[in-house]
Amino acid sequence: MPAKAVIPANRGITVSIIGAICEKGVIDLTLRKPKAVQKKTNSNKKRKRENGKAEVVEVNARVSTRSEHFIEFLIGVMDTLDQFDMKGRYLVMDNAAIHKVTEVKDLIASRGYKVIYLPPYSPFLNPTELFWFKVKGVLGEIA
Repeated sequence: MPAKAVIPANRGITVSIIGAICEKGVIDLTLRKPKAVQKKTNSNKKRKRENGKAEVVEVNARVSTRSEHFIEFLIGVMDTLDQFDMKGRYLVMDNAAIHKVTEVKDLIASRGYKVIYLPPYSPFLNPTELFWFKVKGVLGEIA
């Protein structure tokens, strides 16, 4: 047996799901598929595809969920809470960096809500972790 193994570099598409729940049920679920972004270079570098016939512009990354995406999601959540007369509630979030940017904090306060951040590494305090555990279980049965 060889000491080295070849591992395929192809990865599946990463999908981000942002969710909000309350004691009455699911408030919102948003699915985001990352989009390829063009590499920022001063030259027009191109590479040939494996078949050698077509050329494609290089991409260096995939853009997943950013703070502006989370803000858009949060606006929808607060709009839903407003519709069901839940204004002024506490929004409980984990310590993800995307949750702690100034724009998010300001938006929450401007809409009349309050935010509480869970302690680091405390998934047992986060009710959405149980929700995602159940969702993943159902998806695992389907796949």
